[in-house]
Amino acid sequence: MMYQTHRLIGVLLGLVIYVNFNLDHKILFFTAILLGSIFVDIDEPRSFIGRKLKLLSWPIKWMFGHRGIFHSMFMALLLSALIYHFLEEYSGIGFFVGYLGHIIADGITLSGVKIFYPLSKVSLKGFIRTGGMLEKLLFFVLLIVTIWTVIKFVL
Repeated sequence: MMYQTHRLIGVLLGLVIYVNFNLDHKILFFTAILLGSIFVDIDEPRSFIGRKLKLLSWPIKWMFGHRGIFHSMFMALLLSALIYHFLEEYSGIGFFVGYLGHIIADGITLSGVKIFYPLSKVSLKGFIRTGGMLEKLLFFVLLIVTIWTVIKFVL
């Protein structure tokens, strides 16, 4: 999926959590969601984050490949736990929400993800072509749901 869709899915998941658990530090929480939702693609130098961090992205792609360990629950939990422990709990939770949203979004694409890699090579694959018309439709629907959620529950 394109990074705009990843960010939107992360924000929508974050809104659901924010509204249902009445979290504090919303700016920190949602900033971490946005970062987590794009950080997953650090393993692809042509991605939004990969272009910003080329010196980190190329070696990661060379060592791990795209949609390998960085597109797994293992890395989502590891990085989120480190952020939670060393920085701030709301940052760790938000980062995890964004990361998880990205993995789920990539899991509904034709390429899919190995969600439990390296423990299992079981793939989660869907039917949406990255950048295709169906993804654009999904983005539009998610945008409407996100705006509705903000108006109904946050404002």
